[in-house]
Amino acid sequence: MPTQASEAVRELALALSRAYQNDGSDLLRLASLVETLAEPLGGLEEFQPLLIYARGMKKFAGGDLEAAKNELSKALGKENKIRVAGISLPIPKQIKATNLSRRQMIQYLGWGSVGLGLAVVGGRLFQNSSQQTPQPISSPAPTPERVSLQTVQFQVVTVDERGNITNRRPTQANFFTEDLGNGITLEMVEIPGGQFVMGSPPSEKERESDEGPQHTVTIQSFFMGRFAVTQEQYQAVMGDNRSYFKGAKRPVENVSWEQASEFCDKLSQRIGKSYRYRLPSEAEWEYVCRAGTTTPFHYGETVTTALANYHGNYTYGSGPKGEYRQQTTDVGSFPPNAFGLYDMHGNVWEWCLDTWHDNYDGAPSDGSAWLSENDNQFRVLRGGSWYLNPRYCRSANRAWFPRDGRSDDIGFRVVVSALRSS
Repeated sequence: MPTQASEAVRELALALSRAYQNDGSDLLRLASLVETLAEPLGGLEEFQPLLIYARGMKKFAGGDLEAAKNELSKALGKENKIRVAGISLPIPKQIKATNLSRRQMIQYLGWGSVGLGLAVVGGRLFQNSSQQTPQPISSPAPTPERVSLQTVQFQVVTVDERGNITNRRPTQANFFTEDLGNGITLEMVEIPGGQFVMGSPPSEKERESDEGPQHTVTIQSFFMGRFAVTQEQYQAVMGDNRSYFKGAKRPVENVSWEQASEFCDKLSQRIGKSYRYRLPSEAEWEYVCRAGTTTPFHYGETVTTALANYHGNYTYGSGPKGEYRQQTTDVGSFPPNAFGLYDMHGNVWEWCLDTWHDNYDGAPSDGSAWLSENDNQFRVLRGGSWYLNPRYCRSANRAWFPRDGRSDDIGFRVVVSALRSS
């Protein structure tokens, strides 16, 4: 059993790994705190790499990249990582570059894990002028064999720039249900094919350069999970559940890209039909998230904590402050978008198939995953999470993380493209 001191070290490691998520405001405070604990915790073997990490990141926060590199190199393992109490604290591969951006460090080190519980550390859409109607390019999604489509009705909400709901409109979507056994099902929503403009315009508030250049992408029809994969679904297929925030209907988290991909493979084998499950491409994910909109969120120009689960102490645009829940929520707790999908903004990050690219220069225009054979270690995350400032939950926002990395705010949802039987 871990001791109270070793648990304290683990919590500190988790907190440091998160320090950049919300503009890095806590990094110096947490790094300094670790230094003050050198005497009471210094006898623990796992504390030494944590202390080195804290000192290195403190230097990085001060802009001294060379000193940061020198400090961090003292604790680097064979995989270019620092591990503390079972927590992997990855080091950016660009650490040697003089043009390392603060944004890149946010993306690599930001998605740690659970918020601190230590007292010593402390507390831790559619129908408006910005609407972009998808241009139909194909017939409805080919229905996978031996499934019957059902129809679900729901309401889509639109907000003004202050987050007030200005419109509610009824709509519907088609879906099929996959039986996972023991009363557990997976609902897959039909996504119509179309064209959309991927990325954010230069005028969008708090946009990042990696969200451009904007470009037109053609998407073929397919099916996507109505919700992020839940813990009961993951348990049914994989036989385990490593999520930190337990709950059958909560999204599974603390899963790596590799584990999410394995889930897709095992689910496909279990179903035993001609179609296969996979992670969405980044283009498919943004197309579905937008669901015809061009605004920062599918709800409109801003978002509120009545509509999504994110760090409510922060705001976007003219939106209000709200609730900071400090944990995941059951899937489907907030209104869906116009395609009938839930929780595309916040709750948990969602893995995509693509390898990371710094911008969209050379990106495919057919909606396929953009893969790089030379560097496939870092995969794309989309959607933001319960822990994050709402800017990171925008439709166009992008992040990256090691394919074997895990966090309590990273999950996934699945897609399926119908295949003809041979």
